[in-house]
Formats: sequence, structure tokens, C-alpha cells
Amino acid sequence: PNWYLWYGMYKIINRCNRMLANVDQVQDMTDTDRREYKAYVHFMRAYAYYHLFVNWGPCLIVGDEVLPTDKDAAYYNLERSTFDESVDYICNEFALSLKGIASPQEQSLNYFERPTKGAALAMIARLRLYQASPTFNGGSSARRCFGDWKRKSDGADYVNQTYDANRWAVAAAAAKQVIDMGYYELY
Repeated sequence: PNWYLWYGMYKIINRCNRMLANVDQVQDMTDTDRREYKAYVHFMRAYAYYHLFVNWGPCLIVGDEVLPTDKDAAYYNLERSTFDESVDYICNEFALSLKGIASPQEQSLNYFERPTKGAALAMIARLRLYQASPTFNGGSSARRCFGDWKRKSDGADYVNQTYDANRWAVAAAAAKQVIDMGYYELY
């Protein structure tokens, strides 16, 4: 595995947490600039967690905590969130980014490299599709591959072991949001 990616993504998450903790202290920002700034930071944090999630599964979610770097190793011995907790957290972060980033139609060509609402909605749709898939939604694959994988603190299954058909509806609704933007089309 690429351990630099692991380290690098948590470094980004910690920087995002610092940025969110301190942005309200900046005096010369307009409310519009502050809202846009927070939205981009939420997108970056969600995207960092997304990379961790697709490479290593359920994440160690630190929330808004700015982790100090001077503690002993036991302080950093955190427990993973479950698959569903990870997906819900990452999707919520992408949803928070929707409050301040532009739609593709509104995005200036000067900012072509910045994420848009379409990108955030597409990431939510992809994660919800993963969550609905038989591998992670109580199917035989979930039971066969992850049936014994439980969190030590509370015995919760890391991967859902009970099928939930509603997850397909959630995934379809998330994909429909991207389609309803009226901007993207199939090639």
C-alpha cells in the first residue's frame, strides 16, 4: 500500500481542521468569501477522506479536532468508524461544500481547477452506490468477506450485515441530483 497517501491525507485533514477552526478570526473576509472558503475546505476534507476510504475501507474519522503532534502514541490509537459511518460522514462533508461552491455553469474559466457542485454531487452518488452494493449491504459477499470484522469497543459490524433495499433508492436519488443539473451528458 501507499503509506504516503495515508499520511498525506491525514495531513490534509488536519490542515483543513485548522483552517475551519481559524477562518472566523480573519477580519478582512466578506461573508461571501468566508462561505466559499469553508465550502472548499469541506470539499478538500471530504476528498481526503474519500481517498482513505477507497484505499483502506472504513476511516479513522477525527471530525473537527485539530490533532496535536506532541502526544505519545497511545493518544493517536483511534478506532475506525464503520463503513456506513464513514460513507455518511464523507457524504455530509461533500454536502456542506455545496453551500458555497459554484455549479459548473457558474464556474469562471479562471477557476477551472476548482471543484464544482457537480463534482460534490457526483462523489456523493458514487459513495451511496458503494453503500448500496451487495458487497457492503448485507449481501452474501458482505457476510462472507466481512462477517467477522467487528469493532472492539461496541461489537458493531464494520460492514453492514443486514440487507437494506432503501440504499438503492438513496443511491438513485443521489445520481438523479447530478442528472437534474442539466449540465452533464453521456458521451
